[in-house]
Parts: sequence; C-alpha cells; structure tokens
Amino acid sequence: MAQSHSEQHAPADCMKGKRRKITASTPLTVLIALFALYMQVSTYPPYADFMSRVDGLIYDLRMKWTLSPHPPLEPSIVIVDLDEASLQAEGRWPWPRTKLAQLVERIFDAGAVLVGLDIVLAEPQENPVDALTALGEANPDRETVEWLAAQRDALDGDQQLASALGKGEAVLGFLLHTGGNDAYGNLMPSPVTLVDKSPRDFGLAPMAGYTANLSAFQENAVGAGFVTVFPDADGVVRRVPLVLPFGDNFQPSLALQLARQYLLSDRVEVLSAVSGETLTITGIKLDGSTVPTTGAGEVLVPYAGKARSFPYVPATAVMRETVDAASLEGAIVIIGTSAIGLADLRPTPISSTFPGVEIHANILQGLLHPEVLVQEPDWAPGASVLALMLIALIFILIFPRIPSQWIPLVGIAVSLGVIGLNVLLWTNARISLPLFAPLFLAVTSTAIFTLEALRSEFRERKKIRDSFSNYIPEQHVARVLESSRENLLEGERREMTVMFADIRNFTALSENLESRQLKQLLNDYLTPITRIIFNHAGTIDKYVGDMVMAFWNAPVDNPDHADDAVQTAMELIAETARLAPVFAGYGINDFRIGIGLNTGEMNVGDMGSEY
Repeated sequence: MAQSHSEQHAPADCMKGKRRKITASTPLTVLIALFALYMQVSTYPPYADFMSRVDGLIYDLRMKWTLSPHPPLEPSIVIVDLDEASLQAEGRWPWPRTKLAQLVERIFDAGAVLVGLDIVLAEPQENPVDALTALGEANPDRETVEWLAAQRDALDGDQQLASALGKGEAVLGFLLHTGGNDAYGNLMPSPVTLVDKSPRDFGLAPMAGYTANLSAFQENAVGAGFVTVFPDADGVVRRVPLVLPFGDNFQPSLALQLARQYLLSDRVEVLSAVSGETLTITGIKLDGSTVPTTGAGEVLVPYAGKARSFPYVPATAVMRETVDAASLEGAIVIIGTSAIGLADLRPTPISSTFPGVEIHANILQGLLHPEVLVQEPDWAPGASVLALMLIALIFILIFPRIPSQWIPLVGIAVSLGVIGLNVLLWTNARISLPLFAPLFLAVTSTAIFTLEALRSEFRERKKIRDSFSNYIPEQHVARVLESSRENLLEGERREMTVMFADIRNFTALSENLESRQLKQLLNDYLTPITRIIFNHAGTIDKYVGDMVMAFWNAPVDNPDHADDAVQTAMELIAETARLAPVFAGYGINDFRIGIGLNTGEMNVGDMGSEY
C-alpha cells in the first residue's frame, strides 16, 4: 500500500484552515484602535481639525447620496430674492429705503404672516430734503426752504421703511462679531430665558460686538435675530448656532426668532446639563417642544434639497405686482439675496455656492418640523468608543480563526456594516454619528491581517514546495499546491504503477565500509536514481537504506504511468553501468541492482498518525 512520507504530512497539515500564528496583526490592531480612539476624542487642534475635516467630507458624501427632498410642508416658506434680475430692473444695491418699504408693504399686502429680513440696516439713509437744503444755503429762499421742510417726512425713506415694517410682523437680522467690540445700533431685548445661569457658565467664547439695525426699524419690528453663520474648519456650512452668547444672555438666530413668532411663543429656554465639570447646552425649548443641539447650541442644517428647494420670488416681481399673490398668502417670507455680487453665497455639503438666505429657510423649517432635523446626540462620543472597541474585538477574535481568503470578505462585510448602520441611523432615526474612525479601523485592520495572512501563507507554501520537491518532480509541485486538500490528502483507490529498486547484496557488500563512506556511497547512488525517477514523473515514496520505492499516477494524474515506470527502470539499469566504476572505488566490484514493477489498483493517500 502506498503511503506518503511523514514530512509530507506536516506541511500539508498547514493547509487545513486551522488557527494561524499571526504574530503582529493583533497588537497592531489594538494600537490602531487606540490611535483611532485618541483621534476621535482628542481636542488637540491638529488632530481635532483633521478629524473634523475628514468626518465633514464623509458627512457631505452621505448627505448627497441620501438626499431625498420631502414634499412641501406647512407653513410655506418663501424667499423673496434680491436676485440679478431684480438688481438690473430696480438698480444696484443698496436700494433706497423707499424701494425696500414698497417691497415690504407689497409682501404684507399679499397676505404673508411673517417677514424676516436677511439684511442689516445699520446706517441711516440721507434724506433728500437735507441734501437740497444744503445746496440752497448759499442763496436761501425762505419759501423754498419752508416747502422742503414740509416734505421732509414724506421723503424720509427710513421712516417709510419703519412704517412698512409696522404693517405686519417683521423680524430683523443683525450681525454678531467674534473680533473687536464695536457696537452699531441697539440690540433688541432677547427672548432667551436663563434661570440662575449666565453664558459664562457654559464656557463658550462670547461674541465681542454687533451690528444692529436702526432704532426706528427695531421699534416697528416684532423681534430680531442674528444672521451670523460660522462655517466648519474647511469653510463648509454644515451646522449653525441657534443661540450665541453676548453679554449676560444668549441672542437668538433669525430662524429661531421667526419660529418663535410663528408659534406665538413668549420665550426661548436654553436647556443644559452638566457633562463632567462643564455645563453644556443640550437643547432649545420652544413652545413646549425641545430641539436637541450640540453643546454649543448648534444644529445641523436639515437641507431640504439642492439650492432653490424653497419657492423663490424675484423682488422686482413683488414690487411690480407681477407675481401671483396667492404664492405669498399665509407664508413666512424671508427677504435675502442669491445675487453673486452681494456675496451671500456659502459653501455647503450640497453646493459650493448655496444662497445664505436659504440656509435660514432650512433651519426655520427644521424648527417648525423637528422631525426633519438631524441630531448630533451627546452620546455620540461614547457610541464611537464602543464601536471602535467592538470592531477591534471582532477582528482580533475572528480573523486568526478563519481561512486567509475569508479575511478580506469579512473585513469588507464589517466595513459595509459600519457604513450601513451609520446611513440607517441617518435616514431612519435622523442621527448623525462620526464614521471615519470606525471605518479607518476596519479597513486598516483588514489590510494588516490580510497582509500578515498572505505572508504566513507564502511561508507555508514555500515550506510545502520545498518538502514536496524532495518527493515529486519540480514541475508537478505547483499542480500539487493548487489541488484541493480533499483531492490531495484523502485516501483513494486508483490504478497505479509502483517500483522497488535496491542494490543486490548491499548489506554484505557494505559491511567493510565506514559510516562516512557508506553515507557518501548512498548519496552517489540515490541522487542520480532520484533524478531519473523525477524525469519520468514519478513520486518518491520512501528510501529504506539502499532501497527506493516510487510510484506513478499519484498525487498527479498520469495516464502513461506504466510506460513511464518501465522507461525509468530501463534508465536505472543503464545508470547502474555508469556507476560501476564509482562503486569499484569503494571496493564493491559486483555492483548490480534489482528492480520490481507492478501495475494495478492500489490504496493511496496521506496515511499515518496525526503526528
């Protein structure tokens, strides 16, 4: 019965899919997990900025891929646009206050319930009567001066605009500054309520100055909110503050003020909680409902779609009454601009030139319909830590126990699972979680384990190749390595040819040889014998002293096994004649070999104990 040599069994056993001895992958994965964790929670500016930028890019991609505009919601939010066409029709900006007054009056006349101005009116406009009076001072005409004085109020654009604002409910916009403490105009009383707290208690940097509207406008408006927008580190507007600290209180944003007025809410309450030793903002309470925010009072902008997802109406169409008044009836109107020259276009995840006025519209809609808001929950850092630990644990426990070819597939599956869960929370629960750190850990760990497994497999295959090359021809080693374990190692019954060849009376002939001479003699004999067997596709089964056992048609199929065996025997006889002088040198003059051949069914396979 043909059996494999014991050395054949050991390397073949490495192909059984048992646990691999991966030396560096596990500690490297732990280090990567710790590094990703540190990057995720670090406040060190270089790391924090890097994570912010990368997570921001992933956030933008996720938003673009999952952007699904929802149907129009009530109330309708309409943008009256100071667009290029309006500037061409009505003149360059800034317009006379009389034109703005006309615009506001027409909007209220059309039935708008609330008007917000994404415009800051901080400086008075010169009254034309004052200019004409100054021209006439050199040659005063009492009647003319008296007539001009009588027309002063009628020609006062600021007063006309103030009067127009008072014909309905208008909310003004103002600016808050981070640098400098300049103050222009007067801030209106803030509706934000703080109970036994101050903005300083939250550890937030207060705004240094402001640019507000003229008192005449504020006296006729129902409120005011800041229009200041702070982009992320990469310049993209993804989140905006609903409140900003100034002085001893928080100031509300334009969108928050509009929502408060529409909901007839008397106040805005800042909700807070203690995180560690720091007091943080947890949300904004408005009309009995709570809007979750970040610790700085920010919300992610719930972009309803691409630019112009809200109805846009050219300002000139409103002023010339060429717009359908029904489009403004019952609507909240925000006056702003999409004109390039007025520099209110912002980079956003949706577009690099997104109208700033529509950002306020998106926030307002989110405040009125909290179900469209996306949350950045306060438990997000803890969830990221848990995800990193879980991914590292999965890889450390599973990867060393699976075949190497499964590692990339499992790694891809885990990475897709991380992405899928992140997107699922985004689309179904409106929750935004960081994605880069867990995805970085999954991808890099998969790559490390794959490379280590390939390196380990390469070493094992080399070991197998080196071992097999001692027993079968080199040209067949690759075919053996490509064979499946079942075909290679399982026992089977097949027709084969087996050959035994040994030296006649070798025991008696070698008794007078020293050990060193005997070893050299056997090497001189077995080396050419083995080469001949290999040249005819034979497999060495074993050496027993001077005896060689070989067979054909295993482990590689050979339909000509009998012919190859006979050809081998003939060449062995010829090689014996060539080796006769070599043996004579060792004192063996009667050098002959005996050869036995048999063809028939045999049991062949990897047989023996598991050791």
